[in-house]
Amino acid sequence: MSVVWSGKSCLKNTVVKFIIVIVFYAMMFIYFRFIGLMWFIDELKLGIPFLSALPIYCFLKRSVTYFITNGSIIIHYLGKKYIEITFDQIKGICLHQGFLARIFNCGSLVFLTPYSGGIFISKYTGHAFFDVYEPEKVRELLMNMIQHDRSFYNSNKR
Repeated sequence: MSVVWSGKSCLKNTVVKFIIVIVFYAMMFIYFRFIGLMWFIDELKLGIPFLSALPIYCFLKRSVTYFITNGSIIIHYLGKKYIEITFDQIKGICLHQGFLARIFNCGSLVFLTPYSGGIFISKYTGHAFFDVYEPEKVRELLMNMIQHDRSFYNSNKR
């Protein structure tokens, strides 16, 4: 199978969300120090390990590569094939885009399959391309390929 498209997750919106959390955390720290709640500052210090998690999270997010081939979608995790879904298993594709994702032109494509939990759409089933760049174009490319695959299958079936 030949690769038609490949991509990785966008980290811009993740980093911006993390910066917002850090700024909020710092503002709380300054505020509680200013009003004299020293015991709460000690509680805030417990969250410092959370702040060091960004590099690890970014590494794990960038270690996933998404592929669209001429017959399936493939998700590689740390260089090994994690999941492959053939076009005949895909019943629909949902696009999830938050506010920051729209600004940075990225979003998640969730693939509805018989194994993805029925009518409930969840982007955490593992059947998704998370935070890919230009998700509308990727979705359109994939929908066209699936339609072509199905029409080719139906014409050969007769």
